[in-house]
Amino acid sequence: MNILTSVPERKERSELAYTKNSEQLKQDKPQNYEANSYISILDSYSIYLPRLAFLFLLFTVVTSGFITELLSCQMRYVLTYNIYARHFLAILMIFIFIMGLGGWSIDAKLDAMAKNDWTSGNVIETLIMSLVIYSAFLISSKSQLVPNLIFFGLLLLLYLINTQRNFWKARNMISVHNNAFMLYTTYILGASSIVTLLYGFINYIYYQKSQYGDNFSWFYFILGGQKCASLENEGYGGKKTRHKKH
Repeated sequence: MNILTSVPERKERSELAYTKNSEQLKQDKPQNYEANSYISILDSYSIYLPRLAFLFLLFTVVTSGFITELLSCQMRYVLTYNIYARHFLAILMIFIFIMGLGGWSIDAKLDAMAKNDWTSGNVIETLIMSLVIYSAFLISSKSQLVPNLIFFGLLLLLYLINTQRNFWKARNMISVHNNAFMLYTTYILGASSIVTLLYGFINYIYYQKSQYGDNFSWFYFILGGQKCASLENEGYGGKKTRHKKH
């Protein structure tokens, strides 16, 4: 009799346990789904991160500007004394670099639809992106030393972490947890670099206004060349020249 009654009891207990497990899975599933979907959204937009890190590459190329000494004398003269020619050449350089990567579209989904190279890239939108990147570079150039170093340091870290993450992810060498951690880190670095960029720009505006006073010009501040007192005066870092009053 005990044996006969124990069978239904075991069956009932197993059904209760199954029901509890099912309910627990149903409760956990939305949370896991929301977390995974959130990571998927961030991952889908991570394709834009290298475009921000591209500013570091531009900075590296510009700092190696000594190669202009290999150009003809007339070309060197134009690039030395015509600031607009330098702006045009810089935009053209960015455009060529991006087209060498296959070009960029504003909507990254268009780039994913087909494999592009420098002969089949989106020329119009690449040119627009080149102007945007150069504008960001101009803003970054209007900054003092410390914010500038922090800004480009953040971009370098963003590039290194995101590139390594993509390498591991393409080869299934990274766990979901580490992928999410590195993805969050790149977004934090990207946001921090933008904040640093804006801070350095605003701080430099106040600095230049205090130096030039009523002679401050927005046009020459944005598009004009940099006249560095630290380079015009002797000694490392330079000293500001004080004009004696007559």
